[in-house]
Amino acid sequence: MKVKRGSFLTVNFYCLPHPKITDRMSIEAKEAERARLEKLYKRLHSDTVSVARSFDGLGVESEADMLNLFHSDLMSHGLGTEVKVVIQNVPLGVEARRNDFLRAVMEVISEVFPDIRKIIGEAIPEKNDRERYLILESH
Repeated sequence: MKVKRGSFLTVNFYCLPHPKITDRMSIEAKEAERARLEKLYKRLHSDTVSVARSFDGLGVESEADMLNLFHSDLMSHGLGTEVKVVIQNVPLGVEARRNDFLRAVMEVISEVFPDIRKIIGEAIPEKNDRERYLILESH
């Protein structure tokens, strides 16, 4: 087991789309919709890891070196139209490029989910010196 000092780079995704399931759908259709969305979440995960690996100084060599958290939202209204991403524990020394990394993750979100209208992002370094929000609006 490899032990690392410090905190894991963590990417938190909020308000991502839920499966579009109705009571009138067959069991097969419901399962297909869940599988479709699961495939998109897996793509978002792997593409985010790939972006993190491409940034020097983040210390990400594989998915074992970071956490991608997909938060469950209790209210489905509006999900998938406005998304928030919070990146925590950006290593010190990468401050100058943390907004570049945040923008790259926001671009991944918009590529995987092209119907999202607004993505709000925040990058927080290890010392918790909060960076202001970045907003990417897709039209």
